[in-house]
Amino acid sequence: MVKYRSEIDGLRALAVVPVIFYHAGFEAFRGGFVGVDIFFVISGYLITTLLVNDLQAGTFSILHFYERRARRILPALFLVMLACLPLAWFWLLPQDMWNFSKSLVAVSFFSSNIFFWRTSGYFNTASQLNPTIHTWSLSVEEQYYVIFPIFLRLVWRLGKRWTAALLIIVAVASLSLAEYCSMKMPVFNFYMLPTRAWELMVGALIAIYYTEHNIRKHKRIYAQAGSVLGVGLILYAIFAYSDKTPFPSFYALAPTLGAALIIVFSSKDTLAGRILSTKLFVSLGLISYSAYLWHQPLFAFARLYCLYEPGVALMSMLALVSVALAYLAWRFVERPFRNKHIFTRRQIFIFSLLGSVIFIGVGLLGCSTQGFITRDKWTVLRPTLDVMNETGDGERYCEQHMISSEFGPFVCLIGDLRAKPDGVLWGDSFAGVLILSLDSELKNAGHSFYVVSSDGCIPIEGDSRTVRLQYKCTADRNRMFVRAVIRDRAINTIVWVGAFANITGKDWETDYLIDGRPANTPGLAEESIMQTLINFSDHGKHVIFVGDTPRFPYDTAKYATKMYLLTGSVSNAVQKIRRDDVVRSLNESDILTSASKYATVIDTVNIFCGQSECQSHDAEGNLLYIDGSHLSYYGSRMLAREIRKKLFTVP
Repeated sequence: MVKYRSEIDGLRALAVVPVIFYHAGFEAFRGGFVGVDIFFVISGYLITTLLVNDLQAGTFSILHFYERRARRILPALFLVMLACLPLAWFWLLPQDMWNFSKSLVAVSFFSSNIFFWRTSGYFNTASQLNPTIHTWSLSVEEQYYVIFPIFLRLVWRLGKRWTAALLIIVAVASLSLAEYCSMKMPVFNFYMLPTRAWELMVGALIAIYYTEHNIRKHKRIYAQAGSVLGVGLILYAIFAYSDKTPFPSFYALAPTLGAALIIVFSSKDTLAGRILSTKLFVSLGLISYSAYLWHQPLFAFARLYCLYEPGVALMSMLALVSVALAYLAWRFVERPFRNKHIFTRRQIFIFSLLGSVIFIGVGLLGCSTQGFITRDKWTVLRPTLDVMNETGDGERYCEQHMISSEFGPFVCLIGDLRAKPDGVLWGDSFAGVLILSLDSELKNAGHSFYVVSSDGCIPIEGDSRTVRLQYKCTADRNRMFVRAVIRDRAINTIVWVGAFANITGKDWETDYLIDGRPANTPGLAEESIMQTLINFSDHGKHVIFVGDTPRFPYDTAKYATKMYLLTGSVSNAVQKIRRDDVVRSLNESDILTSASKYATVIDTVNIFCGQSECQSHDAEGNLLYIDGSHLSYYGSRMLAREIRKKLFTVP
């Protein structure tokens, strides 16, 4: 029988509160995501303690183990998933509903960590809008507990020392892999079991060691120091870490070892133990699982419904609501389902199977209907929704016409493919959205172009990125392209398009480098652009330099849909910003003036803005952008026609 330790329930509170505050967007708790790591250590300790006790008593049973997990995990999880369905039905766009439906299937199979690894990050804005993103940690635990009990049963006969030694070897390997993957494969690293298993094993090793040693028998000074140090390590991680911290990695040792020290050294005789054993901490700890389940859907749906990021007051209120719902779920769902006198093993397994089948069925139906796309609520917004689904159309077209070329690893052809290419569309994702429209214009003119574009990599010589997409965006990539274009005498024209405001705009932070220096160093990007233009001009190349497109403070497509949600009218869908604000934000006037000496310049502000303001829709009500800055097909057609005017004589 495992003796109850109130301070561990208090430790659960110390884990769940930072996670909730982190997901609420409270800046002070920017490292609050480490609460999940604390949960892993606690889970590893408690579950292994139960397994070891069963092994020592000769009562070990896989069936009994999974019965306990089902009682603990599934009732509260199914309740929250059920509560999400009506909100998703009324508020989620078809594309979002499609992704939500996929996540229902993944959660039911305890594979949501794999799903989110393949489809998203954890620290990006999109993850905040996903009601089920937090279930990745449940999947990690359950995958671990598919393997671990069997592993423990097999190696237990070797003795505790060999069992502990094997666990240490696997844990060190797992931590080493996490350190390696933190830079090479950060999303895989965050979500997947191989890089998280060591955290659970830290708790497991404590449980195995203390089957022979009394966890209370420490000298008072060691117990006080160890438990206080544990709390200090956890608090340090919560308040010092951020989404820029490579995680999990060696950095994860702080919260995990902090949790381990508290488990080992704290008791009601220590200061940390007394604090964690107070009624407030214990009460929050008891409902921590349900609080963890409830908070993210509440925050996500609030963000999905509200036009702008919800304020501190609303998120604080929702945090309190999640605690209230957690208490009700603990009182009326968790506790009854754990009671074997109320629900038998057979009933638990039937309930688990039926619940899983229902949510898998709903998820598959949502997938097969592309997020219930025929819901009447969204039919009036179909033109806007179609624009939102354009993302990646140009890239997919390009993949079908990919060729081998000295210009780079990802090069395709557009236009009249019977004609010999005499130009290049060079850029990043801002060039990518032009592919289909420029393809049409070039076909009409009987010309073809190469396309050399890479999302997230601004087309400037020496450009690279410090974190994201570094495998695509290297310092030599664009420099090699420029040299190759200059050598190719058949290339007469370069259409140069990029998100230049990311490194020149006054309101933008950047993780870009140019030749190893921060790209937003005053004058650096401008100097690099001018040197390249002069180089092209000296070798007889005609450059059409396209200025950055206007940038809206809010995703234009989502603005339109949310205004429809809030007002019930599509007439409120148009987003407007002052022209002067756009020009100031882009900070390109001097660059375009200088570039005009060596290139044909297209100032997109003159295309997409009137004399006083810029609008997200054209006069016919067509949405010009797929987000806050990338052009939709309608917008790209306008720009492509302007490019063609500069390229050819239009009849």
